Amino acid sequence: RPQALNALSLEMIRAITGALQNWENDPAVHAVVVAGAGGKAFCAGGDIRWFYQAHQANDPLLDQFFVEEYALNHLIHRYAKPYIALMDGVV
Repeated sequence: RPQALNALSLEMIRAITGALQNWENDPAVHAVVVAGAGGKAFCAGGDIRWFYQAHQANDPLLDQFFVEEYALNHLIHRYAKPYIALMDGVV
């Protein structure tokens, strides 16, 4: 989502988590390298526009976003393989 400075959505968190889990036990994967799309930002964090809309709608996915986002952070923290983030632009 380069148009939103790669702000995280719940869908993106789930996709990244799934990929990392698949690669963790794949002997063909020796390291993970991530970079932001679009050249302006690595990641602006969570999508605050969606946060506002979800809060206004009392959407239970707002709480789920934080549960899954922090679980992803923990997965990256304990990841068994080198995890390299190429950060350029907004971080």
